[in-house]
Amino acid sequence: MSTEQPISTDDNFFEIGGDSILSLQIVSRARELGLQLTPRDIFEHQTIAGLARVLASAGSIAVNEIEQGPISGDVVLTPIQHWFFEQQLVDPNHWNQAFMLSVRPDIQVDLLQQALAHLPLHHDGLRTRFSYRDGHWLQTIAAPESARLLSSIGSMFLNIVVRTYRI
Repeated sequence: MSTEQPISTDDNFFEIGGDSILSLQIVSRARELGLQLTPRDIFEHQTIAGLARVLASAGSIAVNEIEQGPISGDVVLTPIQHWFFEQQLVDPNHWNQAFMLSVRPDIQVDLLQQALAHLPLHHDGLRTRFSYRDGHWLQTIAAPESARLLSSIGSMFLNIVVRTYRI
């Protein structure tokens, strides 16, 4: 299932590419989260909004009361993360993704720095840390107040680069 457009709570699961196999995966994941959902529910209520009403009526959730704020603490590794760590790379810290952004010459560096400072507050994945303990890899999401994308030195460097080269 893939879609180039964002999925809304009223989009029909099957019209956007969902199928019976994916519905079983959704049910399995929902049960892992403690939600009582069946494949039949997905076939009868084919939108997120419809499923939310079913879960609410079953007492699994209260609609509009699912926590959407920052999370922190230990989190189960995803299948791809398990695979990654099973590779036993010599230096897994070097496995990363780099990219370069071009900005307008009149960019306000202080506003860019403020935006970068807020990103970890809204994207838990940017605060993810991995550690190896007792023969297992663990994933922990740091508290929002402990994560920064730019160090003081990084901020100064960004300021100098943008002001010097007016990128």
